[in-house]
Amino acid sequence: TWKKPDITYASRTLSKTFEITWTDPEAGKCLIFDTQGGNLIRTQVYGPGAEIKREDVPKDPEKTGYDFGGWYLDKECTQKTEVPKNMPEDDLTLYAKWIPLPNEYTVRHYYEGLDTKYSLEETTLQNNVKTDDLLGEEKVIADNAILKTGFQAAFIRGDESVAPDGSSVVEIYYKRQIHSVTCSLGELEDEDNPATVVRYRYGEKIIMPSCFMYGYTFQSWDKEPAGTMGTADLTYTAQWRANSNTPYYLEYYIKEPITGKYVMMGGANGR
Repeated sequence: TWKKPDITYASRTLSKTFEITWTDPEAGKCLIFDTQGGNLIRTQVYGPGAEIKREDVPKDPEKTGYDFGGWYLDKECTQKTEVPKNMPEDDLTLYAKWIPLPNEYTVRHYYEGLDTKYSLEETTLQNNVKTDDLLGEEKVIADNAILKTGFQAAFIRGDESVAPDGSSVVEIYYKRQIHSVTCSLGELEDEDNPATVVRYRYGEKIIMPSCFMYGYTFQSWDKEPAGTMGTADLTYTAQWRANSNTPYYLEYYIKEPITGKYVMMGGANGR
């Protein structure tokens, strides 16, 4: 036997009333909300001329990095409109317009070492932009470059525009400036003995050439050579002293009166 009565007989009857609105699918017209990347809004179906209650109008859509700019009749958002009070005779698609909001992106600064490899030295944040702004090389460098002495901004890598969530990253690469060191032979310089020109990166060690000219002794350069390359071209001129005991051979020539040619008649050693 049951100790307690069956709940079927012990409980009151439970009931709930549902209100069902029937629509004719063939006569119904679709009110479509194309949020163009925003959150989904379900399509609503109404009969032609049916009232669209204000409480049935969906909330403004949302999209990261943008502000909702209203509903439009075309994808290009040139014909502004509102959700109608009554359903038109045909399907209606409304397009959301989005206005870019202030945003930011990250900039990483890489500087060239003397080994020609680049290393990250600084990271900055640029917040004077809006969503979808293009990140062209000229603008990125103008807005963010940190030009240290002896370096110049060479190129960038990274995202091409500002991401809606502010996650865009751009890298700026800085090359070392390159300048020349000219070593002139001074008064002894000619076509056969030209000046030497060597190009160095900023900060690179400068190696001065050894100088030798027959009959002369190299004294010094006209100024003290720099140890490393700076931010401008450099020129050094050799200073010479003529040797007093340089051996030489002196040749004698006579011009023939008929041919006009010179004929060597002899010579002598000297010092």
